[in-house]
Amino acid sequence: MIKSIIPDIEAINNLIYIILDIGEIGSLVDIEHNPKVKESEAYMRWAKIHNLQEQSKTFNYMSEHGLLNGTQLDEELAALQTAYDQAKEEVKETEKRLKEVNRSLRLMGQYYRTKKVYQSYRRSSNKKSYREEYSSELALYDAAVKELRSIYSDGKFPPIQDLKKKKTELSSQKSEQYENYRDIRNQWMDVSRIVRNRDSFLKKQRDQERTESPKM
Repeated sequence: MIKSIIPDIEAINNLIYIILDIGEIGSLVDIEHNPKVKESEAYMRWAKIHNLQEQSKTFNYMSEHGLLNGTQLDEELAALQTAYDQAKEEVKETEKRLKEVNRSLRLMGQYYRTKKVYQSYRRSSNKKSYREEYSSELALYDAAVKELRSIYSDGKFPPIQDLKKKKTELSSQKSEQYENYRDIRNQWMDVSRIVRNRDSFLKKQRDQERTESPKM
């Protein structure tokens, strides 16, 4: 099993019960910058109603879970952001290692397919003629050996079975890591949406208060 990469297990676990019932709270439409709003008055009316509905659901949700005051939601989002970034990096690192193993497997296959031709060339009494006849096979052999030596500087090439075993292990590890990454990403997206909706409403509220405040 893959060890969890979540930096603060307790913080994330405390948030899970909240995340589970986020439900169908949607993102707000950016009325000021959305091109559809400028093109269609009907869409603008729909967007305004949609935003009011989503803002209402957002604040009902936050009220039910005691998130209207304090910084808990922002702290949880920061923890999820860290976990999301780390999970993504782990998947990338495993993909990189898997790519390296696949490269070695390809080169080892090329090496063994052309090794007999190379051995026959070494035993040949007329190497020039033999190389001309089997130039493509020998070129593939030379290329495989050159690349393999750049990977394994000690000149000891690993058995294909060991590479296949490593590939299986890395493929399994990648699947587990990706599942973990996907779960964290979904949680991060849900909480991000709530935070954006909250911040959008609060900004609009502050702008309105500034507009309505009497000028000195």
